[in-house]
Amino acid sequence: MTERRGLALLIAAHLLIGLVYAWATPVFEAPDEGYHTAVIRWIAQGRGLPVQQAGVEQAFAQEGSQPPLYYLLGAGLTAWADTDDWDQVFVKNPRSRIGIPGTTHNVNDFRQPVEPAPLAGTRLMVMALRVFSLALNAVTLALAYALGRRVVPAGREPWLWLALALAAFNPMMLFIGASVSNDNLLRPLSTAGLVLALAAARTPRPGLHTLAGLGLVLGLAALTKLSGLVLWPVAALALAYGGLRPTLDDGRGTTALGRLVSLIRRLLFVFSLALAVCGWWYFRNWQLYGDPTGLNAMIAIAGPRSVGLGQLVTQEWYGF
Repeated sequence: MTERRGLALLIAAHLLIGLVYAWATPVFEAPDEGYHTAVIRWIAQGRGLPVQQAGVEQAFAQEGSQPPLYYLLGAGLTAWADTDDWDQVFVKNPRSRIGIPGTTHNVNDFRQPVEPAPLAGTRLMVMALRVFSLALNAVTLALAYALGRRVVPAGREPWLWLALALAAFNPMMLFIGASVSNDNLLRPLSTAGLVLALAAARTPRPGLHTLAGLGLVLGLAALTKLSGLVLWPVAALALAYGGLRPTLDDGRGTTALGRLVSLIRRLLFVFSLALAVCGWWYFRNWQLYGDPTGLNAMIAIAGPRSVGLGQLVTQEWYGF
C-alpha cells in the first residue's frame, strides 16, 4: 500500500467515525457549541460582528469576544439556513447537571426532544457546520502527515503512522472535530504554521513563498483564536535559528552582522504580513474595549475566577 493511499484510508476512517459523533451528539451539547453557533447565526443574519456589552444577555455569551475568522467562514457556508426555529431549539436546561460524571438525569445543557427531531432549520445548520469542522480536521491530518514526513527519519515510518493514528482516533479530537468550534480551524492553521516554521528553521535563507506563507498563516491563526498568537514566538525562534547559525554555504562575504540584518528583514516581512491580516481585529478591540485582545469584555461576561492551583485541582478534578 502506498503512503498516499494509507493516508487517505486513515482520513476516511477519521471522517466516518467523526460523522457518527456528529450524528449521535445532540444539538448544542458539545462544549460551548450553542454559543459558537449563535455567533455564526448573528453574522449570517447580516448584523455584522458582535459587540460585547457586560450586563446585556446575548445568545453568543462570551464567545462573541472571539476572533471572527471561523465564524465568518461558517456564516458564509450556512447563510442559506432557515433558523426561524432558533428560539425553540436554543433553550437552556435550567436544571442541567453537565460536568458531573456518572449523573443519571439532566445530563444535557440544552432542552432536547424526546423523539428524534427532523434534520431541518437550526438543526440542519448545526449539522452543516459540524461537517465543515470535520473537513477542517481532514486538512489537519494531511498537514500532520506532511509535518511528520519532514521530522521522522527514513526507516522509522511506523512512528509517523503511530503519531497520525493517535491524532486521528483521539476521542476528544473526534468529538470536538465533529462540533461547532473555532478550535477546528485553529488546528490546521497551527499545523501549517509548524510545517512552515520547520522549513524556515532548516535553511539560512528561506524562500519568499515560505516567508509569505508563514506570515499569512500567523495572521489567520491570530484571527481565529487568541491562542493562535502562541505560534508567533515559535515562528520567530524558527527564523532566528535558521538565520543566525553559520553554514558551509555562507560564502566569504557573509558575516554575523550580515546574517543578523537578513534575519531582521525576514522577521519584519513575516510579522508585517501577519499584522496586515489580523491587525484590524485587535485594533477594533482596542477601540471598543480599550484592550486589543478583548479579554476584559470576555471576562466581564463569563465572570472572573480567582482561585489558587490547589483549589482549582480540588474543585475541578471531579469533572475529569
